[in-house]
Amino acid sequence: MKRVASAGRLKGPFQRGNSFWFRYSHNGHQYRVSLKTDDEREAITRALRLQQDPELSPTNTLKREIKEYVADRLATNHWTKNNAYNSQSILMAMADFVEVKEPARLSANHLQRWYEDLKSRPLKPLTEYSANAYMREARATACARTGR
Repeated sequence: MKRVASAGRLKGPFQRGNSFWFRYSHNGHQYRVSLKTDDEREAITRALRLQQDPELSPTNTLKREIKEYVADRLATNHWTKNNAYNSQSILMAMADFVEVKEPARLSANHLQRWYEDLKSRPLKPLTEYSANAYMREARATACARTGR
C-alpha cells in the first residue's frame, strides 16, 4: 500500500491497488471508505469532503447502532432471542425506509412518514394498532440510546 498523504498534508487517503481509500475516525469508530477513483487529486478532494462532513460517508451508523443496541439488550438479558429478532427487524425496516445514516439526523418527520407508510402500504398495510406498536419500538430504542 502506498501512502498518499505526507506530513503537513491531509492524513488518511491511501492507495490500495488502483483505487484510493480514506481512513478516518468518527464518533469513536474507525472507517475505511473507498473513494472510487484512481486519480490522486480527485481522491484528496473527496477525502476532504468526507473529513469536513462524515455524514457523506457510505457507512451506515444508524444500522450499526441498531445492531449494537439489540446485541446489548440480548447480552444483558433484557430481551429474549425472539424479542431481539423482532425488534431488530422492525428497527432495520425503519432504517431502510428513512434512509438516514447518522442517528442524530433522524427526525420526527422521518418517523411520521414511516408511520404513514406502514398504514398505507399497497400490498399489506398494517393496522393502526400494529403501526403504533412499531412506533413504540422505535421511540423506546431512541430513548434508551440517548438516555431521554
